[in-house]
Amino acid sequence: MNQVRQILEAIRQYAEAYNQLEEMQKTMSGWLPIGDQKTGVIGEFYTKIYLESVYPNAEIMFGNTSQQGWDLEVEAVPKFRVQVKTVSEYSNTRRISPIHSGWDRLFLVYLDRKLFPAGFWEITDANIVPAHGALKHRTMPKPDDPSSGSMEFTSREDRLPELLQAIRLIQG
Repeated sequence: MNQVRQILEAIRQYAEAYNQLEEMQKTMSGWLPIGDQKTGVIGEFYTKIYLESVYPNAEIMFGNTSQQGWDLEVEAVPKFRVQVKTVSEYSNTRRISPIHSGWDRLFLVYLDRKLFPAGFWEITDANIVPAHGALKHRTMPKPDDPSSGSMEFTSREDRLPELLQAIRLIQG
């Protein structure tokens, strides 16, 4: 019975954190997108922090849930759209959801077990996705293995140091 109580307590704590994020998504929509896939929401949050640090004068907006090809739009010169794909260390396969066409920049976010960025890469070659198509069954790179991940991601640029610096600046 002690194991059952431990499981029930873990579920209660998880539900509390989930509910807290849900409320923040409603009240802090400028920083958190709407969505029930919390790993993806967290990845988009970190990507927005990075983009805000690189483009401090640009307006950065989340797309709506019906947008398949992009998650964030950056009102810079020129304007561009961003798709974000996120997995956590909890994923044994590191499979990402389909990458749809319609973006100018793709960010790959790998979260550690505390859901903090351990890998953060940018891809600017939108031609890796067929026009009006999607890449399916692709694998996220591992932070400690440069040769890992699907072959379409070999042109990725490591942006983790810049992201971590932006997070440190926000935290003060």
